[in-house]
Amino acid sequence: SSRIPYRILPYSTMLLFFLGLALLSTSTLADSPLYIEELEDLVYGPDRRILDVLDDDNWTPRSELKVKVDEILARQSPEIQKAYAHIVEMKEGQRNLRNKYWQTRAEAAGAGPQYEKIKLLQTDMSITEHEAERRTRQFWFEMNIYHGSGSSEEYYYPRYMRSEVY
Repeated sequence: SSRIPYRILPYSTMLLFFLGLALLSTSTLADSPLYIEELEDLVYGPDRRILDVLDDDNWTPRSELKVKVDEILARQSPEIQKAYAHIVEMKEGQRNLRNKYWQTRAEAAGAGPQYEKIKLLQTDMSITEHEAERRTRQFWFEMNIYHGSGSSEEYYYPRYMRSEVY
């Protein structure tokens, strides 16, 4: 077989692999760019239940979710609005620092433009969370960072499904 064992992959390929994993995990665990969970932690009653549903909604475009979150935020007291604004500012600062770190790592590995594409997906308000995750995964699979050679399809399908019959 022409596959390269994982332990001897070039440094840049391994770095891209870990960069991809980090981006996938942060994009799925983080609420960025909406920060719905942070507002949910500040409010009570029916608004909290609505925010809980919105936080789990991976199928509505982010822009529509943002409108709903802004409507809920407008109903809150000035203290909650100020606290939320402070939390968002702090989280955005953390996200920007993390992005600068990974941008530097990606550029060192020769993957700066690829990282920019991932970063744009993370903040694209016109798509759903599901679509952002799907496109991010697809992008990394197309780059073949999970193994040294062959196609991305080879990684995901068992040998019997890769036969010429299909």
